[in-house]
Amino acid sequence: MSVPATTTTTTPATGPGRVRPAPHHAERAGPGETAMAFDRGDFVLVAGTHFNSRLIRFGQKLRIHGSDRRHLRWTHAALIVDRDGSLIEAVGTGVRRWHLDRYREDDYVVVRIHTSEENRDEVVRFA
Repeated sequence: MSVPATTTTTTPATGPGRVRPAPHHAERAGPGETAMAFDRGDFVLVAGTHFNSRLIRFGQKLRIHGSDRRHLRWTHAALIVDRDGSLIEAVGTGVRRWHLDRYREDDYVVVRIHTSEENRDEVVRFA
């Protein structure tokens, strides 16, 4: 079951040297749900509940302040590398290829970026 709530987010550029991110859509999938709309080059943010995720969240609370604290819930990120939901992600043991279904029981967000096919190809090749 996919969560239909989709948002468009942009971050204002403030201060010298700040770059404004491109607009993007985020689709949230709660525990037991599966995101349906994604493409290669998009990425996933996971709010893990395992012990390591709790440690990451604790460390983030110590060092992140101000408006960025709204991002504390996300403890893991992975890159979607094909339209079937395959992921490339860095974990404690190295880099692995996995599948989006791995996070079915976690709360996660698929961040859908707006970019060219050439940029998507380059990102996936790099991963």
